[in-house]
Amino acid sequence: MEAVFDKMLNTVGHRFGAMGLPAFPGAQLLVFWGGIQAGFNGFAHNPVDYAAGVRCPILFLHGDDDPRARLEEARRVFAAVPGPKRFKEFPTLGHEPAVVRFPSQWKETVGGFLKAAENGGFQQ
Repeated sequence: MEAVFDKMLNTVGHRFGAMGLPAFPGAQLLVFWGGIQAGFNGFAHNPVDYAAGVRCPILFLHGDDDPRARLEEARRVFAAVPGPKRFKEFPTLGHEPAVVRFPSQWKETVGGFLKAAENGGFQQ
């Protein structure tokens, strides 16, 4: 998982903020109307709620400077996963792929995760 958000309303609100617009009531209206148009309840689309159902090994990759999917939100989703899991924080990384800015750290992190998954060993 890369650049994960905890709740749809939060991430939409951050995007309003990034554009210099007030999040309220714009984010609420967009989540409501977008959900109507797409046929789902946007207010109920919350990865932090889904995380408890994850039963396979999962790796979180997140930048500490992401203005759209904030680090503390990703950590909430991570905390909700029962395990096995790992979290890798990349300094100065915004809302962008870690592999582009930190290719060697990405390769080491992903490689280590896959090796641990293959061997069945995860240390928290």
